[in-house]
Amino acid sequence: MRTPFFAVAVAVLLAPSALAATMVTAKNFQFDPSQFTVAPGEVVTVQGSGDGHTLTAVQKGADGKPLFDTGTIQPAASGTFTAPTTPGQYKFYCQFHAAPDSTSGMIGTLTVQAATTGTTSKTPAPGAALVVGAVALLALAGRRAR
Repeated sequence: MRTPFFAVAVAVLLAPSALAATMVTAKNFQFDPSQFTVAPGEVVTVQGSGDGHTLTAVQKGADGKPLFDTGTIQPAASGTFTAPTTPGQYKFYCQFHAAPDSTSGMIGTLTVQAATTGTTSKTPAPGAALVVGAVALLALAGRRAR
């Protein structure tokens, strides 16, 4: 009886976060993708490659700091930031390979889309199928144990 409940709990806790991941890669002196859309407050992961990089908002908050910033991402490491909660477009750049007013180089645009009801069309994150498969196997094992 406990195994199916555990399997459902794991599915509820892990699957949504695995399916709603946004990943950006910083390599070859560019961001890939350089333009992307996220939900308000969504966590974005930036994977570094080559030199150290940052993904830093051009716009600043009331405290004078960038609205979002990964900090320095070392080669083969990753960093994260939380998207603003206010819908709109936010320019970003790499502090090492561009400037806030750059028109080329390591720059991009983050669009925060207003929250909507309904389904999203995000591509599942790598490993999402593994999580769902593992949960299904746990549920099946629980049913056979009875």
